[in-house]
Amino acid sequence: MLLGLIGFSACKTTSKPAQVKITAYKSESEINGIKNMMDQYCVLSEGTFIKKVKTKDGNINDAILYNVVPVFTEVWGEHWLYAESAMPNLLEEPVEQLVMKIEKHSVDTFYVYNYHINNRERFALGWYDQDKLKTLSKEDLIMYNSNCYSVVTKKAKGAYNCDDVGYCKIEDGANDKIYYRTNAVLNYEGLCISSTLYDANKNVSRPAPADCYLFERDLTHKYHNIISEQRKKKASQ
Repeated sequence: MLLGLIGFSACKTTSKPAQVKITAYKSESEINGIKNMMDQYCVLSEGTFIKKVKTKDGNINDAILYNVVPVFTEVWGEHWLYAESAMPNLLEEPVEQLVMKIEKHSVDTFYVYNYHINNRERFALGWYDQDKLKTLSKEDLIMYNSNCYSVVTKKAKGAYNCDDVGYCKIEDGANDKIYYRTNAVLNYEGLCISSTLYDANKNVSRPAPADCYLFERDLTHKYHNIISEQRKKKASQ
């Protein structure tokens, strides 16, 4: 995911990379003070989340990033989020990009619908280069599957359960006939995800693990800083 800009060693420039504004996270107490349930959920969803894994030699490495930023914010009363996931060494080649629409269902429940994006590569690194997302329009979106969506309910103070409804199809790669259902718990610390996989006949092919996979909230803006430093270095060459 680190930038792979191509330059010529004989041609140097003194131009400076564009400055990217990093939005500071609200504190846990600030988020808990948000009275509207949907607003609170959206604020908790925003930011960068990192899944870490333990290697054979005992080191802890970053395995995947999950980035979420709000979009279509000019439309009052609607809640939309852009999500992008990628591996740390392939930031410019996201594993997945989608847009989520959050809709109120009842006083204490709301639904999350996923949308694919036409020519999604245009918005790679959109969580960092957020000016890219200014060109994203609702005409770019394709409803993923109206029978596959998430139901969100409040679990505890500042914590939410997100459960998939229906069978969600994995459409990329060799597993295009495999389905899944995911459960996630979202709070200030991060996002804990577990998924059950199903075969083409919708029989369980891999049960959800006993423990969910934790994506920790990146409170230090680690990858914003990595990309910024890389761009500064390229600009000075």
